[in-house]
Amino acid sequence: MSLRLTLSFAVAVGCAVLAGSVQADSVKIGDVFQDCESCPEMIVVPPGQFIMGTADSEVGRLQNEGPQREVTISKPFAISRYEVTVGQYRQFVKDTNRGGQKQ
Repeated sequence: MSLRLTLSFAVAVGCAVLAGSVQADSVKIGDVFQDCESCPEMIVVPPGQFIMGTADSEVGRLQNEGPQREVTISKPFAISRYEVTVGQYRQFVKDTNRGGQKQ
């Protein structure tokens, strides 16, 4: 599974969890929580800014590591602490009907 796909799953699950049974105002920056026993462990990420990408001058830099750009996270969100398994994602899709699949 690609990193981009893994992050997409994690963010989708995280955003859904904060909007779901865990109340967004009940968790604080850095809190770790699980929405259910089989759900992934989630951690709340703070808003802020960071530089994504590698400087052109960095030794060993790969072509796909640039260009550098500033990324702004405007609101806190939750993301999985670890990779979301295919089984966890399937359960998320089933429970939330968010998979884009016809039922």
